[in-house]
Amino acid sequence: MKPTMDPLVFFQREYDKIRPALPFTAGNIEEALAWQRKARPRLQRLLGDFPKLRGPVDSRVLEERSFPHYHRTKLSMELIPGLAAVAYYLLPHNRPKNGPAILALPGHGKSVEDLIGGVNGEGDPLDYALQCAKAGIPTLALEQIAFGARRHAQALMESPEGGTACIVPAGAALMLGRTLMGYRVVEARRALDWLSTRPEVDPKRLGVTGISGGGQVTFHMAALETRIKAVLVSGYFNTYRGSAYSIYHCTDNFIPGIIRWFEMPDLVGLIAPRAAFFEQGDKDPIFPVETFKQAVEKARRIYGVFGVPERTGSVIFPGEHEWNGKEGIPWLARTLRE
Repeated sequence: MKPTMDPLVFFQREYDKIRPALPFTAGNIEEALAWQRKARPRLQRLLGDFPKLRGPVDSRVLEERSFPHYHRTKLSMELIPGLAAVAYYLLPHNRPKNGPAILALPGHGKSVEDLIGGVNGEGDPLDYALQCAKAGIPTLALEQIAFGARRHAQALMESPEGGTACIVPAGAALMLGRTLMGYRVVEARRALDWLSTRPEVDPKRLGVTGISGGGQVTFHMAALETRIKAVLVSGYFNTYRGSAYSIYHCTDNFIPGIIRWFEMPDLVGLIAPRAAFFEQGDKDPIFPVETFKQAVEKARRIYGVFGVPERTGSVIFPGEHEWNGKEGIPWLARTLRE
């Protein structure tokens, strides 16, 4: 083969040499469960070796506001010892006494306040936490590490109105032998601990949703966290090769060594037989629709192996790298109530 000066061509050739060590190749449920027992701890090690955190989550109320259809509480939370987080809990007035709850995770954008429709709840194209609450489901919208108010001091000073600043924290995590995604997954799992203690929440009916970087954490978290009943992943599900391996992405997308073990669709085998819905814009420039289709086809095969093909779904909508939710939120609400 002729040498190339193009590094992208070189690394595509390197990818072609790889045969993942733990692809999902199960042909029946017994083989699938045996694969899960090997694959789940491997994925955890790839994300980083984190101590297991248990016990009550430290939280305090920062602000409370009532709106016509829900009550909103702004919270300070300590989900990882020594690291403060901020979240908004939207509690619908019309809700069951003991029903489902949703954790909503933002992607790269201004802040978690987009998810709640802005500070005054007036609405936003990314207000999927508000949409979930209006569907009658208590929803916790958690600001992720290095987003919004949780950026480092220089980033806050340079852009006080909001934004993301992942590069330095993601690099620091890698130098510690961990990943920023791993830290975010730890926090999200602890957020589920907090939700599970709420008197209005049935801990067997927990859902998670997010777009882009929020979809990334939703997807990998669901592969590890078996308490989750259903996930809605927007603007993320794909193949690693088709997305972060080949197209410019933030450093927080990278998991060292992952493709030596899995391609992204293989990890659906760690979510199934629990429910998953995937949505994608047909003109998304960083998560291409053609490789999304490939990933969805493997997801369907995996759910077929588990004997529950009806527990996965997908939609391609007209749009770019953006939230849709028109089919996804009704699906998520319906699935969590079943």
